[in-house]
Amino acid sequence: MLHLTESDLRFLVETVATSRRDYNHIVDLVRDKEDLLELMLEDPKLTERLLREEEALVRISPHLLFSVLLRQLRKELDNETYILEVDPRGKRVPIFEGPAVAGMLSDKETRDYLAEMLSSFARTNSGIIYRKECCTWHKRRFCDIDIDDMMELARIADPEMRPGLYKRIADLALFLSGIFPEHAALFATPRKTVS
Repeated sequence: MLHLTESDLRFLVETVATSRRDYNHIVDLVRDKEDLLELMLEDPKLTERLLREEEALVRISPHLLFSVLLRQLRKELDNETYILEVDPRGKRVPIFEGPAVAGMLSDKETRDYLAEMLSSFARTNSGIIYRKECCTWHKRRFCDIDIDDMMELARIADPEMRPGLYKRIADLALFLSGIFPEHAALFATPRKTVS
């Protein structure tokens, strides 16, 4: 499901419906029409405008930004066999097969999940929890981008809240290993070979 704000809808309509000026009317027409919004999100004018106008980034939500960029990435990967990445020694290494990833990004649920996950890292949430354990009150600050905090929160949370916390932990692991692979390598333990 698309999570577009009013500002997102306005930006989308202004960018894609260039032959019209009755933007408020068009926003009202497309607001709940996900099939039309999906078509509009595919328009290359969106990517062009986001790359051309810096101020556009402050007008839209992170969710819209990632939704557009993931669609653009899918289009680019359709034409690539392999994506090359430079390793720490400067060697170009093929990372994955482009069409396979493009196929994955063609799946709406996967694309929506990735846009939602990536946008969840645009702002961090933190708070303090007070809990009583063994007749003593404990105070603990939690931040939703700290895996240790989320694991501790999952440990003390009511069972019905745990699935959402487990999802957040998995999202953090995926995000951090993708964005900071060298950090993940610090925690990798070499396998012992059995003789």
